[in-house]
Amino acid sequence: MNDMIETVDHIEAVIKVAERCNINCSYCYVFNKGDESFKDRPVKISQRIMSETAAYLAQGAQDLKASAATIIFHGGEPLMMGKRNFDTFAKTLLTELSDVPNVRLGIQTNAMLLDDEWVDIFARHRMSAGVSLDGPEDINDLERKDLRGRGTYQRTVDGLRLLQKRAKQGDLPWPGVISVIHPKANGRTCYRHFVDDLGVRGMTFHLPMDTHDSFRGQDPMVYAQFLCDVFDEWVKDNTKDIYVRMFSQLLSFFSGKATPEDKTPHHVRLQHLTIESDGSVGIDELKPTRLDTGRYNVGSSTLREFANSPASALLRQLHTRLAEPCLPCVWRNYCRGGLQHGVQVNRWSDARGFDNASVLCDGLMKIYSHIAHHALAAGLPEERIVTALEHIPSDFSPSKGLDRDAFLAV
Repeated sequence: MNDMIETVDHIEAVIKVAERCNINCSYCYVFNKGDESFKDRPVKISQRIMSETAAYLAQGAQDLKASAATIIFHGGEPLMMGKRNFDTFAKTLLTELSDVPNVRLGIQTNAMLLDDEWVDIFARHRMSAGVSLDGPEDINDLERKDLRGRGTYQRTVDGLRLLQKRAKQGDLPWPGVISVIHPKANGRTCYRHFVDDLGVRGMTFHLPMDTHDSFRGQDPMVYAQFLCDVFDEWVKDNTKDIYVRMFSQLLSFFSGKATPEDKTPHHVRLQHLTIESDGSVGIDELKPTRLDTGRYNVGSSTLREFANSPASALLRQLHTRLAEPCLPCVWRNYCRGGLQHGVQVNRWSDARGFDNASVLCDGLMKIYSHIAHHALAAGLPEERIVTALEHIPSDFSPSKGLDRDAFLAV
C-alpha cells in the first residue's frame, strides 16, 4: 500500500447508536435503497460496544496524533437509544477522549422525540444538533412520513423550537437544519421558510446520493436551479448571521481565505468512519457501490488499521485522481470530481467504477458559475478567482484504476 498515513489532524466518526428509525423516508439509503444489512445488527448499541467504541477512538486518536475529533450520534434515529444510555455514552466518550485538545459531540436527528430532558442532556455535553427537515410542510411530508404514513413536519418543528429556545439561553449551540433537496421544491420558498418562519441560522442542503446507474432519467439542473435560487435569497439577506455551507465555502475559496483540504499523507482529515451498533467499522457512503470495504470492528482492530485500509486509501486518492473529463475543467481544483459538494458514489458506475465525473457535473458547474458571477459583480477582483482556480495541485492525475480492482491494488 503506497498511501500509508501516520498522523491525522481531525477524526470524524459517525456512530449508529440505533439501527432503526421512527419514520420512513422514501429516499433513505439505509432502509429503502436495497441495503438490508441493518437487519443483522442490534437495534441499539450495547454497553459493551459503547465502551469498546470509546476506547477504540481514544487509542486511535493517540496512535494518529489527532488534535481534534468530531463524533456524531446517528442512526436510524439516535434518540431511540434512550436517554440514560445516550447520556452515559456521551460521558464515556468525553472521558476517554479527554487527552484530545478539541472534541465535539453532535447528533443528526429528526427531533420528533425531543423533550426538555433530552435538551438538558444535549446542554450538559454542549452537543450540537442537526435537524433533518426538507422544507415547508407540503415539501417535507412528501418523503418524510412516519411508520403510519403520516407527515412528520410539525413534530420535527416542535423539536427544533425546543433546541432554539435553549440556544437563545446560551445552553447549547444553535441547531442547524440539514435538508435533502426535493426535485419538486422551490429554493426560494424553502430558504425563506427556514429563515423567516422558523428562524434557522444555519443550513446544509444535500444533493442526491446517487450513482450513475441509479440517477438515470433525472436532471441534475433541477438541483442546480434550486441552489442558485437559495443563493440569490441568501445574498439578498446580506447577513453574517445566516450560514449556508456550500456558499460560504465557495466564496471563501474565491477570496483566498480558504482552499479545499490538503490531502497529502501528512495532513489528513479522517472523515469517512462509520461505526455500526455491533461495533463493525466501515464507510457508509460507499454502500451504494456494494464494494467490500473490509472486516473491521472496534473490539478486534485499531483505528490506525482502518485509516490505512485499502478503502480509506482509495477515498483519499479520489480527491486528486480525477476522471479524464475532469482534467481540463476550470473547476477541477475546487470541485475535485464532485467531491467538494457531493459524495463519492456520485462518481460511481458499475461499468467504470470511480472513473467518471460526478453524475451531478453539469449542475455543479452551473452553481459554481452562478456564484462566481455574483462575486465578480460584487467587486471581487477577477484575478483572485483566476488565481484560486489555476492553483492546481501537482498530484492531480487521471483516475484510471479506481474501480473494484483498486481495493486489491491500492
